[in-house]
Amino acid sequence: MENYLELKPHDATLLDLVRIMFTSDNSLAMKKSVETSELNHLRGLELRWIIFISLYVQKLLLYLKKPMAWLGYVIEMCLNLPSSNGGFWWLLLNILKGSVVKPDRSSVGVYTVRIAKFVSVLGCIIGTRVELDKNIETTDNRYGAALSIMASKLAYEHQAFGQSVIIDHWKMEVLGWFNFWNGKQHISHHLM
Repeated sequence: MENYLELKPHDATLLDLVRIMFTSDNSLAMKKSVETSELNHLRGLELRWIIFISLYVQKLLLYLKKPMAWLGYVIEMCLNLPSSNGGFWWLLLNILKGSVVKPDRSSVGVYTVRIAKFVSVLGCIIGTRVELDKNIETTDNRYGAALSIMASKLAYEHQAFGQSVIIDHWKMEVLGWFNFWNGKQHISHHLM
């Protein structure tokens, strides 16, 4: 059997954290918040301190999950407002007219021109370049690497945007777009 240590921040209470750090008998606190192959390894103060800090930080991140998701949504929407309205100056004009076009990603997965402009925060940071390097021909040895770089950048974007880039800019066919779910970490990944 392998040695393992699994922390369970969802199950840990503040009292459990105090018990882990300040009592020598951690069996009660450990049952709920820590799963390990050998309880004897948890006797040292240094390891208990690491467990305490790790659980505390994870609890803090769980607490901040919704506010951070909301902040990310607001930032993503603000970054996409200019492109949804035809540029910064058109956005200002639309604000004055009261006809601002709100960025919409609700129909992700449906290929439409309007939704194809919605870019993730990462896409805004890296840059919105979608064209392949015109100086590199398909017969060039560097073509595969250049295409892989651009495709890996698209892997973090919404499906509609990725499909529009592949079809409209690269003039290629989309063979598939796959969503993968990591059940242990509850994280979704998608690949082209």
